[in-house]
Amino acid sequence: MRILKLITSLILVCLIPMSVATACTKEPEICTITFVQNGQKDIIKTIEKGADLTDIPAPAPVVDAEVVWDITDFTNIQKSITVTAIVTPIYKITFIQDGQENIIKTAKKGTALTDIPTPAPVVGHDVSWSVTDFSNIQSDITVTVNETPKTYTITYVLNGVAQQNGVVLSNNPQTVTYGQAFTLLEKPTYTVDGVKYVLTAWLYNGQEFTDGTWEFTQDITLTMSYFEPVEIPEWM
Repeated sequence: MRILKLITSLILVCLIPMSVATACTKEPEICTITFVQNGQKDIIKTIEKGADLTDIPAPAPVVDAEVVWDITDFTNIQKSITVTAIVTPIYKITFIQDGQENIIKTAKKGTALTDIPTPAPVVGHDVSWSVTDFSNIQSDITVTVNETPKTYTITYVLNGVAQQNGVVLSNNPQTVTYGQAFTLLEKPTYTVDGVKYVLTAWLYNGQEFTDGTWEFTQDITLTMSYFEPVEIPEWM
């Protein structure tokens, strides 16, 4: 009888630690990470709670768009999560100018375009883009060039004879526009002793200057040639 009790006690001594060990050893908790993207099959990853997910799948590319997951931190996973792909359109901004190659820039929807190109200079014109606000891109944009002819001035200088005889010029200096026709101020006259005298020519750098189409890209100054009588009286 004593031997039976001893055997029973030994069995219990062996079984109790095994039971305790079995009770303390639990199956690891598993977390599920589901990657969801429209038009694509869900990608499911599993990982033990508290571990890091390292084999993160790349979202499927979308034409003319940026695609990223809405969650980027996959360290120390504590629960099952669903990760969704965010698709942001990428728009084209096309800059067009005659005689130049098109310049194409891109910007994500809702962002600002900052590297705006400068239009090529055009002789005798101010140039600017037809669109100036690139702060919130919401669609593809085509931008063209506005060319505005520049204005210049002609300054007329009176010679001593004209000043002595009271010649006055109106609309001096005169405004002219590049590429457009212009007409010089009327040649002034003055009268002395009943004889009318008229200016023979306006001079630019010593050469006669006449009406025409303005092709200068700077202001100019005209001086006077000599005055001659309109009609010489018989008594002269």
